[in-house]
Amino acid sequence: MDTDTVKTVKKDGQYYLAVAAEERYTDAEFLASLRQGEDMQQATAAVYLYLFDNRGANYCIAAAYIVDTEGKVCADVGSNMTLLPVGKDKTMSNAYSIALKALENRNRWQNKKSFVR
Repeated sequence: MDTDTVKTVKKDGQYYLAVAAEERYTDAEFLASLRQGEDMQQATAAVYLYLFDNRGANYCIAAAYIVDTEGKVCADVGSNMTLLPVGKDKTMSNAYSIALKALENRNRWQNKKSFVR
């Protein structure tokens, strides 16, 4: 997860916590299958942009890409803007918690910087 890019965004009058996460593929068989597609020979990972609602109870996938070792996009996988429940999904729950803490820490640092003049 890229905690440096965590931010709040407003969409349709609602605020969301936006966070980018990367999933590195390690399964050799899956990678071999994935790399058979056009422009996919160097594919190694997927990058997702998640939007969490302000309670962290729901999320959607605003963007998803297959990328190579240099971070270049091999394929745009699309998005799913339907809000999905986090529920008992520990990975998504942890992602929200880490992103929220990163945003709180950054805001706290910015407030201290403007306070100490």
